[in-house]
Amino acid sequence: MSELNDPVNHPSHYTDGPTLGRLECLDITRWLPFDLGNAFKYIWRAGKKDPAKMAEDLQKAKFYLIDWFDELRTWQSTLYHGRAAAEVLFYKTDYRQWESWRYRALRSILCGNVEEAINIIEHQLNALEAVEAEAERQFNSGCNYEPEDETYDD
Repeated sequence: MSELNDPVNHPSHYTDGPTLGRLECLDITRWLPFDLGNAFKYIWRAGKKDPAKMAEDLQKAKFYLIDWFDELRTWQSTLYHGRAAAEVLFYKTDYRQWESWRYRALRSILCGNVEEAINIIEHQLNALEAVEAEAERQFNSGCNYEPEDETYDD
């Protein structure tokens, strides 16, 4: 793979894993069913493609996991083709270098534990909201501007 960002064929937000571009998100998601592949993709890239949209990426991942979970209940099937191949590719490298929440969520998808992946995403979303709320609180506490008396002596 080229070291340059190819936004169509090899976008950097999908090739920036711990293997430094040797294994891409697509190498794993192509073996997963649609919903799980999309959830995996959104977790992989959360905050990387656009840091301002990390929460949005996680919400999208959660949507696909819930959709998969609902369909799973409907069809009463836990098997999906390609999971073994996806697991081999994922475990072939040491993804524990990533943030623990991201690694645990991706691992949970591959292990078929969708509920755990949803819980991890919800926890991460709550953490993001808490950081944003604290930043807002600190900003507002620093904005107690009271103008001085503006009387002028001529």
